[in-house]
Amino acid sequence: MDEQRSRADRRKEARAKAGATRKVTYKKKYHKKQKTFAWWRTPVLCVCACILVAVVVFSFSAVGRWRTFRAASAQLASEYFYPGITVDGVDLSGMTLQDALTRWEQKDQSSRNACNVILDIDDASFTFDAQRLGYSSNYKKVLRTAYSQGRHGTFSQRNTVLQKLLGAWARDYNVVNSIDQSVLKAQLEEIAGQVNEPAVAATITGFNESDGFTFDEGKDGRVVDVHDLMDAVNHKIAAGGGSTSVDRTVITGGRSIEDLKNMFGMIAQCKTSARSSSDNRLTNLRVATRIINGMRIEPGEVFSFNGTLGKRTRAKGYKGAPALSSGTHTSAVGGGICQVSTTLFNAVAKSGLEIVERHPHSIPSVYIAIGLDATVNWPNQDFRFKNTSEYPIYISAKLTPSKHVHCAIYGRLLDNDGAYRLKGVVNQTYRPRDAQYAYTTSLPTGTRKWVEERYKGYKVTTYRGYFEGDKEISREVLFTSLYPSSAGKCLIGQ
Repeated sequence: MDEQRSRADRRKEARAKAGATRKVTYKKKYHKKQKTFAWWRTPVLCVCACILVAVVVFSFSAVGRWRTFRAASAQLASEYFYPGITVDGVDLSGMTLQDALTRWEQKDQSSRNACNVILDIDDASFTFDAQRLGYSSNYKKVLRTAYSQGRHGTFSQRNTVLQKLLGAWARDYNVVNSIDQSVLKAQLEEIAGQVNEPAVAATITGFNESDGFTFDEGKDGRVVDVHDLMDAVNHKIAAGGGSTSVDRTVITGGRSIEDLKNMFGMIAQCKTSARSSSDNRLTNLRVATRIINGMRIEPGEVFSFNGTLGKRTRAKGYKGAPALSSGTHTSAVGGGICQVSTTLFNAVAKSGLEIVERHPHSIPSVYIAIGLDATVNWPNQDFRFKNTSEYPIYISAKLTPSKHVHCAIYGRLLDNDGAYRLKGVVNQTYRPRDAQYAYTTSLPTGTRKWVEERYKGYKVTTYRGYFEGDKEISREVLFTSLYPSSAGKCLIGQ
C-alpha cells in the first residue's frame, strides 16, 4: 500500500518537473518572438481601426441616403399637392387636384350667384346674371398650374423643385373671378338710353312779321350716368348680389321762353326804292317777295334764290318788264326781280351770314350803292347764302305800299348789340369806250337817238365791317366786282 502510494507520488513529481521545464522553454521562446515582431503591430492595428470606422460611417451614410431617397420618392409620387403651395391663402398639401377643383367649383358658384343683381331705376327694373355680365374665372387654370409644380423633369430636377417649394419657391396663387366691364358698360348704356329723358330747351316754333316769334316751352330732363350705374352694379356684386337702385338726376332744359324773347329779333334789314318802276315790274317784285316771305332756313342750310323761285314764267304770275342782259336794256318775263335778290343780299350780308354765291350786274344799279348789288338770271346766275348761326333764321320780304322792296332777316341777335355794315370802294375807273353809231330810216334825217348810254366802268371791292356802337371791331373783304365800261349805241336818221 505504502509502496503503491510512493510510486504514485513519484510519477506526480516527475510530471511536475517536466511541465515546469516546458513552461520555462515556452516563456523563453515567446519573449524572444515578441521582441522580434512588435514594430509593425501598432500601425496595423491603427489602419484596421480606421478602415473599421470608415466602413461604419459609410454604412450609416448609405443607410441615411437610402432612407432620404425613399422618402423623396414617396413624396414625389404623391397624388396630393406638394407642400409649400397655397391658393388664395389655402394650403393645398393635403388635397388632390380633384379635391381642389371640387372645392373651388363651389366657391366659383358663389361668385356666380353674386352676379345676380337687380338694378332699379325709378319704376324700371333690370336683371343681371353671370352669363349676361360675361363672368369668367381662372380657378381651373390656377389649380392645374399649382399642381404641376415639381411634376416634370428628371428625378433630381423634380426633387430640387420640391425642396425649394418649402423655402424660396413657396408661393400663393390667386384665383381671379371677373366680369367683362365692357359688356356691362354696353348694357348699361342701352339701359340709360331707355330711361333717360333729355332736357328740352325752349324752342322757336314759328315766325310771322305781325306776331313775331312763337315759342314752345322746354322741359326738365331726367337722366342717369352710365359710370354711376357701373359703380352701383359692381358694388352690389362685391357685396354678394341682390337689389340696388339708382335715381335719375333732374337737369334743367336750359333757356326759357323769356330768354329766347330777349335773344331773338330782327338781325338786319334793307330797303330799296322801286318808285320809278312800271306796273309790270312792280308785279314781278310783289310775286317774288311773296314767295320768299316767311321762309325758315335751318342752321347749316343753304338758301338758293333760283332754287326757291324757279324759272320765272307768266303761269306763276310774272310779267314782261325791263331787264338787263349783257349790259343791254331789254324786256323779259320776271324783269326787275334782281332788285329783290339785291335787297335780300344786303339784309343777309348785314346779318353776318356766309355768302355762297353772288354776281354783280353788268352796270351799277340805280337803287343800291355800287358793289352792293346781286343779280340773278335763270338758270345760270344765282344768289345763295348759308345759315351759319346755331338757330333757324326767317326771311321777311315785301313790296311796301310806298313802292319799296323791304327784306329783313330775323333770328338770333348779334352779341353786344353788334351790327354789320357794308361798303363798296371803287378801286379803279375805266373811261367809256368809243360810241357806236348806226343809221336808221325810222328817224328823220340827221336826228340822233341814244338807245344805250355810254357809261364808265368800275372795279369795286366790297367790305363788311363789324361794329359795336360806332367802333369798328373787324373788317373783311366780301368780294371784288367788275363793272365794264360801255360804248353806248346811237341811232342816226338817214
